[in-house]
Amino acid sequence: MKKTIRYRIIHIAGICMVALLFFAAGIEANETAQLTDETIVYYVPGKKRCHLADCRRRNETMSQMTWAEARAQGLKLCSRCPGSTTAGAPKKDKKDEVAQPSTTVQTNGPVVYYVPGKKRCHREGCRRISSDMQTMSLSEAKEKGLPFCSKCPAADEEEGTEKTGLPTP
Repeated sequence: MKKTIRYRIIHIAGICMVALLFFAAGIEANETAQLTDETIVYYVPGKKRCHLADCRRRNETMSQMTWAEARAQGLKLCSRCPGSTTAGAPKKDKKDEVAQPSTTVQTNGPVVYYVPGKKRCHREGCRRISSDMQTMSLSEAKEKGLPFCSKCPAADEEEGTEKTGLPTP
């Protein structure tokens, strides 16, 4: 008698697990099925991915368009969007990539990159340059007494710089 009760419990638990799997598959299929041409997606101009309203990568600063418009522009859902089948993008090697600053200033002569309020500046080609940096002329950096970071490439050919990478005052 005890064995039959045990087997029944195991049998019922197995049926419940199968039902849960079908239920979960149904939810996933419904999320994918809800993606129609009129579905609003969110994107950042210039990027290759777009996001659904409940994606954890979406934020309030993103622009909106319909899924049909996104597909026409070649955008794909991000890999974190619910129901997405898009594979994640391969990671890039940061050593090969140098970010471009977001703001540029017209200067005469060599340009350096800096973050306002920080104590160092960066030469062209430095691996620490990021998109939130601004530019200024080398002469302005000298006036402010900003040294170059320790990772900046040596610039012996630049006038007024020492081999150590510090601008001369």
